[in-house]
Amino acid sequence: MLSTNPGIMKNILALILAVSALLSLSAQEETAFYQGVRLGLGTSDFRDFQVSPNQSVHSKIMYQGGYNALYMFNNSVGFESGVLVSLSGAEISGVESNSGFENGERTYRDHYRFVRLTLPFAARGILPINKDFSLTGFVGPAFNFNLAANQWRRYENGDEESEDEIAENLNPLNTSVLFGFGVKINHKDGRIIML
Repeated sequence: MLSTNPGIMKNILALILAVSALLSLSAQEETAFYQGVRLGLGTSDFRDFQVSPNQSVHSKIMYQGGYNALYMFNNSVGFESGVLVSLSGAEISGVESNSGFENGERTYRDHYRFVRLTLPFAARGILPINKDFSLTGFVGPAFNFNLAANQWRRYENGDEESEDEIAENLNPLNTSVLFGFGVKINHKDGRIIML
């Protein structure tokens, strides 16, 4: 089962940022082909989810890590792909009505967590600012294979909490758009650092 402890999520975020900083210091020599570890942060939520007037959808932090390869066709345009493991989720809050509840209703929050194998395909553009510094951006589709998921409900105005449940009826494959931006730094010793 996936962890539901928010303290663990904060520790994972700190670890990802620390590893990302260390990896950027050991970037490869400049060539037309780059490969290495990719770490990412983003947001995840439910798109096209039908909510009733008494429900709302809340985004969660998404963590990604894995292998990435980039081929530059020239100094400005390239293509990249990779294999990433993504930890994502969302929350839906609402009000449940029942005459058996105190005041006839109680507030709840449904929590969803997913582990996915993600295969991204993206175009990358590089805009040189000077000989040592460039802005970069990427955008493209990603194919997400659901590996594991869980779902649980927590009541906020009562002490009842449901047990973890495995989220059923998930599509084995869904698609998303992966995009981001960063910088490319040409180091004095000839190394390229991409953040």
